[in-house]
Amino acid sequence: MRASSAIADVTVDDVRPVDVDSVFERVQQAMAPRLRAAVDRLPAAIRGVVGYHFGWYDGSGRSVNCPAGKLLRPALTLSCAQAVGGSADRAVDAALAVELVHNFSLLHDDVMDGDVTRRHRRAVWSQFGVPAAILAGDALLALAVEVLAESGATPATATGSVSTLCVALRDLVEGQCKDISFERRDDVTVEECLAMAGGKTAALLRCACELGAVHGGGTPAQVSALARFGWHLGVAFQLVDDLLGIWGDPLMTGKPALADLRAGKKSAPVVAALAGGGGCARRLAGFGCRLLAYDPYAPDEALAAHGVSRAGSLDEVFAEGDFVVVQARHTPETERMIGAGQLRLMRPHAYFINVSRSRLVDQAALLDVLRDQAIAGAGIDVFDAEPLPPDSPWRRLDNTTLTTHFGGDTEDTNRTSARLVADAVLEFARTGRVARAVNAAELGW
Repeated sequence: MRASSAIADVTVDDVRPVDVDSVFERVQQAMAPRLRAAVDRLPAAIRGVVGYHFGWYDGSGRSVNCPAGKLLRPALTLSCAQAVGGSADRAVDAALAVELVHNFSLLHDDVMDGDVTRRHRRAVWSQFGVPAAILAGDALLALAVEVLAESGATPATATGSVSTLCVALRDLVEGQCKDISFERRDDVTVEECLAMAGGKTAALLRCACELGAVHGGGTPAQVSALARFGWHLGVAFQLVDDLLGIWGDPLMTGKPALADLRAGKKSAPVVAALAGGGGCARRLAGFGCRLLAYDPYAPDEALAAHGVSRAGSLDEVFAEGDFVVVQARHTPETERMIGAGQLRLMRPHAYFINVSRSRLVDQAALLDVLRDQAIAGAGIDVFDAEPLPPDSPWRRLDNTTLTTHFGGDTEDTNRTSARLVADAVLEFARTGRVARAVNAAELGW
């Protein structure tokens, strides 16, 4: 039986399993010295920054051997050259150019996304600053074009290869622009998300496979087939990367957990969930969730204005809430108002968050609930003893996020605080009183 293919006329018996590890080992052996030699052509002022990115140097310029990239794209380029019957050596310059472009995109991508880590250590912009990261990326892009133009191929092949690379670059930039613009939208469709992945990631994998086939001497049909293969592989690669961006282990990915969600990325899992409706979509969209509050003093119209339903009791909030957030002043009336009775009403998947005052909560009862894993976890910003002692039992919990009484220290709160202070000064200068002063009654205001 024969298998018809646009790539080659082969029988099923010709197909053999490939040892992927050995493929990558050979690619590393072929590409690592060439990559170093290419980077050595860069100006000395930027060479150390690029070397840091590739894991060759530490932040002080000392030689190290940190984990570098997988060289997936060069592996595809060399393998495609062989797939059409050519020699992998003929495609080394093309593979090198693609890898340089890929790393150019990583350097700029980290700046745009604000990712502070890359490959288990500080990203280049975090280590050397944004200008250095941008210049390092620019240098790699220019070097990629230079390497490809000077390749040992015929002038026509070299010129065509540079054109192919530039087309992929345009698609990559378009995909990256969409990725950034999607962060400001709540109506991104799955189709738009896949198109974005086709540019941002798949375009360069398509280019890697296409250049490999061209430099391997493939026919137009083979080149076209392998280019399509690279594009589809790139989309699949991005979908897996989207999953890792949310649920991946930082020890494996080298990036912080939930980084994409924190950045507001409309990655494929997020867009699919939003488009699918239901509870997951409501939580991700944020605005569709039910807000329930217990506040005996807030008027109904004030709660309604914010879309908040009034709870009949404090117990109702704890029994119903997925995220229970404490925001109240500490007064004799609120002293330890939350105890074991309320905390034990919470459901196993719920989280407890206190960003107000620690003395509103029975601390021993909360510790017991967290130790027993009776709830999913907690976020605690305030404690009875501050700063928190080194031997505090809070530090031994693995289901609790602790902050040092700065959970509300955001750009918005800082701006608002400054404005309130300025307003109070102006009010006192004009009227001789400050209506919002805590001790206004004692001062007769």
